[in-house]
Amino acid sequence: MVLRALDTLFTGAWSSATPARSYRRVSARGRTEIARQVLGCLTSGITDEAAAQSLGLSVRTYRRHVAELMQELGAVSRFQAGVHAVELGLLTPETSAA
Repeated sequence: MVLRALDTLFTGAWSSATPARSYRRVSARGRTEIARQVLGCLTSGITDEAAAQSLGLSVRTYRRHVAELMQELGAVSRFQAGVHAVELGLLTPETSAA
């Protein structure tokens, strides 16, 4: 009885698992403090100008960070970048809701 339950549990977990080849990894560059701050600004919904000013960056540099993070996360939109960041543990859902 216990073995059957364990087998059912294992089979269910195995069948719904993500294949290792499709697991998304983020480089060390994507895990830096500036990357976390830029992701936080993206999820807060403030303008690029306000975000850049709050981080002490030029707007052009801020947008470059955004583009690099989107590419690193495989995102086609800023919203999707935030979702991927939460999925990968770069941001917590509570942080991204702020």
